[in-house]
Amino acid sequence: RCRRLGHVHRLGLQVDARSDCSQVEYRIGLWAVSSMRTYLADTALLPQGWARDVLIEVEPSGTIAGVTSDAKAEGAEAIRGIVLPGMLDLHSHAFQRALAGLTQRLGSDPASFWTWRDTMYAFAQQITPDDERAIAAQLYVELLKGGYTSVVEFHYLHHAPDGQRYAEPAAMSMALHEAALEAGIALTLLPVVYMQAGVDGSPLGGAQRRFALDPEGWQGLAQVVEGVFAGDANRRLGLALHSVRAVPPPAITAAVAAVSGQPDRPPIHIHLA
Repeated sequence: RCRRLGHVHRLGLQVDARSDCSQVEYRIGLWAVSSMRTYLADTALLPQGWARDVLIEVEPSGTIAGVTSDAKAEGAEAIRGIVLPGMLDLHSHAFQRALAGLTQRLGSDPASFWTWRDTMYAFAQQITPDDERAIAAQLYVELLKGGYTSVVEFHYLHHAPDGQRYAEPAAMSMALHEAALEAGIALTLLPVVYMQAGVDGSPLGGAQRRFALDPEGWQGLAQVVEGVFAGDANRRLGLALHSVRAVPPPAITAAVAAVSGQPDRPPIHIHLA
């Protein structure tokens, strides 16, 4: 696998990138070196536990070539303090990053979940695939800066604002994939099944039409995404069920059955409340 050592002297991050290293080479182009670099960390958390005097060897491409504990290395750049593996963001709605600061209210009408949701729905109506890619790329870079090297995208913004499919039905999913490549972060994409507005079976309306996806639609989208993700160890596809409000029980059963028999056991996520 190809791993980039991102700001290891400051944050101690390992950033997974494309398996063929092409994205890594692009991202490190401004600071690429012509020889092996070595770093010696005081303390690092490795798979087997805490270790001292950890030597990290990095190839010119940015690939981590080796990690050795209890090492002595003349000339290695010292990393003082603790080095940790990258963290995982297990639940992301990337487009909402650009919503920050727009939902609070002053005055006699206080903000609530419902006022937040109304604002979010109106905001979601404005997002194009290009917007999605730009917002997600910014978010993913911010995650990397904060020590996160993998993100799970609970993705439900599937269609055009009027609810019609894009000419490329996976356009919004591909925008997230491209943003993750640009930033250099590992991505688990969870297209969301979303079928009704309430537990009473009321139909989707307004901005919710962009979210519409049934189990059959999920399978069609999954085929496209799997074709793009194939061979990339830093990409994974899973299933998200928005909630028991938005997905009726028979559809939950059908969607889970569609993925349960797959050999790689795709992750399944749901909003419980």
